[in-house]
This record gives sequence, structure tokens and C-alpha cells, in this order.
Amino acid sequence: MNKIITCASPHGQPVPAEAGTATLDVLVFGAFGYGTTDVRAAFLAADAAADGRAIFVPEGRYFIGSDLAMSHVLQCAGHLVMPDEADLSLSKTFDLDGYASALGSQVMGLKKGLKHLLNQHEFTSFDMCGRYIVLDEPFDLQAIAATKNSFTRRRVLRNGTLAAATSSAWADNVVLREASWAEEAGDQLNDVSNAAAIPVGSLVNARAGVGREIYVRAVNAAQNRIFLNKPLSAAEARQTYTFTAFQYMIDLQGWQNLQHFELEDVTFACGGQASALRLPLRGLDLRIEGCVFDAPKDRAVTSTDEGCQGLQIENCRFSSNEQSQTVPDRSSIGFNINAAEARICNNSADMFLHFGVIHGTGAIISGNRICQGDTVTEGMRSPGLVISKADARIMICSNRVEHCYIEWTNEHDASPEYERGRSFHGMTVQGNTFIATSAARWMRFISVKPMGTGHFIDGLSVTGNVFKKTRGATLFAVEGVDTSIADLDLSRVASIVFAQNTYHGIEKKTENPAGIRASQAKAQTTWLVDFSDHTPFGAPVKYGVSILPDGPVRSITQAPVYTQPWTQGGHGSGGRSLRIGWSQAVSGSAQVTARCDT
Repeated sequence: MNKIITCASPHGQPVPAEAGTATLDVLVFGAFGYGTTDVRAAFLAADAAADGRAIFVPEGRYFIGSDLAMSHVLQCAGHLVMPDEADLSLSKTFDLDGYASALGSQVMGLKKGLKHLLNQHEFTSFDMCGRYIVLDEPFDLQAIAATKNSFTRRRVLRNGTLAAATSSAWADNVVLREASWAEEAGDQLNDVSNAAAIPVGSLVNARAGVGREIYVRAVNAAQNRIFLNKPLSAAEARQTYTFTAFQYMIDLQGWQNLQHFELEDVTFACGGQASALRLPLRGLDLRIEGCVFDAPKDRAVTSTDEGCQGLQIENCRFSSNEQSQTVPDRSSIGFNINAAEARICNNSADMFLHFGVIHGTGAIISGNRICQGDTVTEGMRSPGLVISKADARIMICSNRVEHCYIEWTNEHDASPEYERGRSFHGMTVQGNTFIATSAARWMRFISVKPMGTGHFIDGLSVTGNVFKKTRGATLFAVEGVDTSIADLDLSRVASIVFAQNTYHGIEKKTENPAGIRASQAKAQTTWLVDFSDHTPFGAPVKYGVSILPDGPVRSITQAPVYTQPWTQGGHGSGGRSLRIGWSQAVSGSAQVTARCDT
């Protein structure tokens, strides 16, 4: 279908009606601007004769019926009309200013510019020239490219603002269907009537067993089967599911494989109308640098399959559309990750339900400011980061985490009960500043939420952080277990380090290994040293590391005693006390260090 759109002159400036010696008038070569007859040959002839001069296009609509490549500058008072499938190459003005001038529309200019970017080898980037472009429907980049669904060369879109107009095209597409589920095929839904009506990329919700950020990655309409990007966890054998397809300003989901695609200095002015960016189904090393995600309706950046492999989101600003709402009423999410090796660095995020839901391993989350919370005194807080894979292998370093927390869960396990392996493993939390104002006393900055029985922590390092609570009641502890579904097996805790952290407004000073100055006023052969105010997650003490008497320990007769004591863990309430045995009854003080892990 030909698109005919009225045109402003290039850069908003009038173009002289006559062509001077530095220009060639395209009319001289047989073009005419009625918008019906194909004048492609006239443009090619003018381009061949230009010899370095600009080509002047007078007022009118010039129909170009197929691909057109111009090697000279076009000075347009009129504009070109081209079929959607036709490619336009403007090698001297390969940017939005050049394309918008030639086509009489910023949106059409952006489409044709990106189409050429993804179908040639001459240019690696397309500059939007700082323009403000209003979109009234999703921008499907694969459909625009048209000729392929795989692209592996580096391409960059940069420097402009995309704004969502008020339009019915942004409305969520919601479908309800009953479906069957079985644990052995945890990422599939079967017996789905009219599965073809469910869009790929739809968010999945149900009464039970559906974790956060589970999307439809494929549909087999012939077999009435739906494939999901992650397994459900202990779902019902048959229940009703809600499939919600959000609408994105830039949609890359049509790409089966898109690699090394970058967005740089692009503002998504969503205005609460649309979501911002959907990633390709499969891909590698996509980079989002210096972008602004302003008021996305549902999501800022969404991965519906594994197109987030090696994803980089750096120096971006995320501002929620739900800033005036209380935390329990929010639903928007900044980004999600399903694949490995993501880098989320130096971003700022305000007032989402979650800034990120991270399922891939090997991620580095560094230098971000994550601010959530609301004005409710002693109010509920939501996780800023949700780590949904027990075997996380993730580094969370040098962030400022305000009025929210880290939740570590295994909600995307089809069989959530622990069977073998390391269980919750491989998280480093280092050098962050955690702040909570007016949060409920039971909030924890690091919360582990097991979804099945038998789980334990085997690999957690929390060092060099600042934990601070202001206004209202103090927090009891910085770490805890959400036991709403299941509890941790604290007897199996292994490889935990809590060290060199700073606590303000926190009652429990968590340490492991933990050091206490123990004092015994009356001589005893056995001392019992309580570590309840120190062991992570309330784990029992397993063994003593060292005992250094603070001055001499003395016998009943006050004579110094020099014999070496022995230790034994697992005593007292919850096993959180260390027993120290001496060769005879002694009194005095000692610096005692113990561990709760193996």
C-alpha cells in the first residue's frame, strides 16, 4: 500500500523554487509530482548526471515504485511516496533529517532509514538527529526490515525521542484459556483451545504456580500447545490462565536471532500509554546505553525468551508511571532477564514494583540507584531485584538500594523441592548502600524465599555494605527467610560470609564468622556463648574458630590458668550458642569467634 503524507521542507526551512548551478531539478529528467506514475527512472537519471551537485525536488508527491538508491543530496520541497517494501538509500544524508525530508514524515523516515540500516553493509548506525517522533502504534523492527528474521552485524539506533500518542493501538490484548500442565514438561501448556489466538510474547498469569515474568515464547496451534520461556512451579494440573500481550513502542520480538543491536541515547516517552522495548526471541550482546524509559505503562524492557544473552543496560534512567501509587498497587517492572551474562550498570530506577527480575546466571548488577517505597508509615516494601534462580552466580555491587530489597527465590523451578546440588548458591553482595525509611519492622534487605522443602544456602558473600533504617521502628535484621511457602534447612548452611558491614537502625549485627567478647563472672568449667544476635538467617553455630582470653582467665582461687579450651557448636536455643570447655572452672573474658557454616 502506498503511503502519501504531506511534507514540510527539510529541517523546517523553505527550499527555493528554482534550482541554481549547484543543483539539478529532477523535473528536467522527466519527473512530475502527481504521486501516481512511477518516476523512479527520472530520479536515477538525475542522480547519474548530478556529478556532485544536489538534486532539487520541487513541491509535489513523487511516486517511486521500487527500491531507490541516491548517491547525491536531495533538496526536497516535495516528497517521495514509496511502497512499504521498497528500500530507500540516501548515502549522503543517511540520518533522520535526510529521510524525513525526502519522505515528508518523521515516522516514515525512521521506518525507511531503519529498513536500509538492516538491509545493507555501508552504514552501522542511524542517527535520529535529536528529533521528537510521535508513534501511534508499535514499531515492529523485523516487519520493517521484511527480508530477514536473523541479523548478526552490529547496528546502532541513536539520539532521539520516541513519544507514544494516545491511541487504541496500545491497548493490552488479553486472552483467557483453560490449559493442562505436567511437571515433566514444566515449560508447556497443553489442551489449549484455539491456541492460535494467543499472541507470542504474552505474559502468563494464573491462580497457582506461575512465577513472575513468564511469557509465551512459541505457539503450536495445530497441537493446541503453548511453550513458555520458563517452567511453571507446582502449578495445578488444569486451571484457567490469563495471557496478556503488552504493546511496545519498539518491538524486536519478530527476530529469531538478532545480535549486536544497540540503542544509544534514545528516550522512550511512554506517557503511561505504552510499554517501551521488547527484545528479540533469540539474540546476543544487545546493548542499551544512555536511554530514558519514562512512564512505561506495563514494562520498560522485556525479554520473552533468551534474546537477553549478554544484555547490557548501562547509564539509563527508568521512571515508573506508578510513582503516586502505594507499593502494593504497583505492577510495572523495569526489565527481566532469562539468559546468562547480563550487565546492568550505572542506571537509575524510580518507583517500579520491581526494577529487575533476573533468571539468567552470571549477571553483574553494579552502580545502580534503585528507589522504591512510598509515603506510608511502616509500609510494605517490594523487592527492587528479584533473583529467581537458586544457582544464581550473580554479583550485586556498589548499588544504592533505597526503600526496597533483594529477593532470592527458585520460583521458576518445575520441581521446587531440593533434590541434589548446591541449592541457593553463588550470590555476592558487596559495597552497596541499603536504606529504608518508614518501612515495616519485618522488612529484610536480603530475603530468601524457597518454593520447596529441603533447600539451604551454599555460597553467599555479603561484605562491605551499609545497612541503614531511618524513621519509625528499627529493623530486627538485614537478612531473613520468607517462609510463606517453605523454610530453609539451616543445619546445612555452607560458605556464608557476612563481614565488614555497617549497621544503623538495625538490631541484629549479622556476622559470619562472628566475634563476641564473652565474660564469665563465676568460675565454670563450661561457658555458653550466645551468637543469636549474629548468625545469618538464624542458623545454628557449627564450630568455634578461635578463643583469645582478654587478660588472664582465673581459677576459683584467682590463679591464672593457661590450658587450651575446646569448643562445641549447636547448643542453646536453636543451636545458636557455642559451648567452651576448660580443664578446670575459670572466670574472666575472652574474644570468641565462631562460624555457622561449613
